[in-house]
Amino acid sequence: MPESEEKAVKLLYFMWKNIDHEGMSASRRMGIWDEFLNKVIFSSRSPTPERMLETFARKFGIGAYRNPEMLDKLTEETVQVIRKSPRKIVLLLRNVIEVEKKRYQDRAGKQAVNKLAEKMQANLDASWNEFVNEREGQA
Repeated sequence: MPESEEKAVKLLYFMWKNIDHEGMSASRRMGIWDEFLNKVIFSSRSPTPERMLETFARKFGIGAYRNPEMLDKLTEETVQVIRKSPRKIVLLLRNVIEVEKKRYQDRAGKQAVNKLAEKMQANLDASWNEFVNEREGQA
């Protein structure tokens, strides 16, 4: 992926992360990618990169952005890349988000398996100790 597209994806990633997804209804979340794309297209038509951020924030009800790294990516060149091919950039972003989600789920799954294994080991240890204690009591 060209560096300019990578910067555009990172900028949209930071914008995406500032959206309150938890406060959305399930039906709205189902269509969030279309809504996101439409609002990116609309806000990218702003005359300046700064105005793009403001327009996007207003459209999604974002009070304040939380990540100052956005400023490094907020350039006229980045906005031009988004204007030129918004669907491609959003699709690339969606891929990044899906990979991130899968890694999180895999990590959570591994943690659950580890907890189960620890619990089983504790049960085996307790059973073994009980067995040993019974044997010693019989002797």
